[in-house]
Amino acid sequence: SKESEIYSWIATYGTEVYNQSLLGAYALLRQCNRDVEFFTDAELTEEGLGGFDFLCFPAAFCMNPEKVVVVEEFVKNGGTVMFEAFAGMIDLTTGMHADNLPGCGLTDVCGLKLEAAYSSSMIDNAYNWKMVNNSPEEILLYAGEERLSGWKHLLRYRLGRAEVLAEFTDRSPAIFSVPIGKGRMIH
Repeated sequence: SKESEIYSWIATYGTEVYNQSLLGAYALLRQCNRDVEFFTDAELTEEGLGGFDFLCFPAAFCMNPEKVVVVEEFVKNGGTVMFEAFAGMIDLTTGMHADNLPGCGLTDVCGLKLEAAYSSSMIDNAYNWKMVNNSPEEILLYAGEERLSGWKHLLRYRLGRAEVLAEFTDRSPAIFSVPIGKGRMIH
């Protein structure tokens, strides 16, 4: 969404995080031989989702709870939806930060409870926007014994009915799938 791109620019003085997220999702899906189409929030309607079976929301920092209802119906009817960390952390109807992540009603849909959030970097000097490493080691993801990738953020959830697909180094859940109706949400 344009709001997520603007939020990313305001938060980081650039669009690198937003752009890399979109390009990374595109590359991943193409490697999986998936056709990829980009759409705007205005196109996120039940009619606009006809013919799709998979939705990916990279860098969906800002969301509208009304659109989350559309996504929930899509999943209940057999679709699969994948969100990145911090999905819906800004509610576009109120402009407020979410009390829980994922936000904008996604927590209720998925049955998740955020327990803790960590970052491997922090701002050392806000006036110069200087970042420093906050952790002696990077945060890694594993699927079984296979190392997947390194990331900046670690979010710990109480999962409820979710199936763990990948774990962090300490074996806490990193990527998980939640069955909803005939479909599932991956977070």
